[in-house]
Amino acid sequence: MCVIMTSVACNKVNDESSLESNTSNEQPTPISKRLHVVFVNPGYPESFWLMTSNFMEEVAGDLEIDLEIIYSNRDHIAMVKHVEDVAARDIKPDYLIVVNEKPVAVDIFDIVERAEINTLLMSNDLNSEQYIIAGEPRERYKKWLGVMIPDNEYAGVRIAESVIETGLRMERDQNIEMFAIGGSETTPASIDRLKD
Repeated sequence: MCVIMTSVACNKVNDESSLESNTSNEQPTPISKRLHVVFVNPGYPESFWLMTSNFMEEVAGDLEIDLEIIYSNRDHIAMVKHVEDVAARDIKPDYLIVVNEKPVAVDIFDIVERAEINTLLMSNDLNSEQYIIAGEPRERYKKWLGVMIPDNEYAGVRIAESVIETGLRMERDQNIEMFAIGGSETTPASIDRLKD
């Protein structure tokens, strides 16, 4: 089952770049065209991926962007299908944001290149084999604009340090026992967070 959440507001932007030219003495009329962004979320509408969506909705509201979120429920095949559905629309979004889950980004780039949809990759970078195929952003795929990824390896170190510091504060004998649970072994971000 696919869950689609849409956040739409109807505010008009009033700046010099959005004003129609007007030769009379009347005030110029603002153009109300807002950016439409689709985020194909690889997860479920819960936990981490819900927090990601909530943050994006807050930012979209602040920037007056229409944001549409489509959840793929940890199914990379469904994620590619959602991208195909977006690419088949008569009115395409201005931007598409996708995640390289179970590395399918190159398949997605093939779809959006044909549909001419500007696309950003977030959270998981391409792996080395994918870079051989795709090259850098805008090299082979002109509509792949770039990558937004955190330093997942550093995040993993900081998480471990925080857990250890908290444990040491709680245990009087300074001996703590801990174990770690990693994420998907097919997700580059999870693999990077587990590096030592």
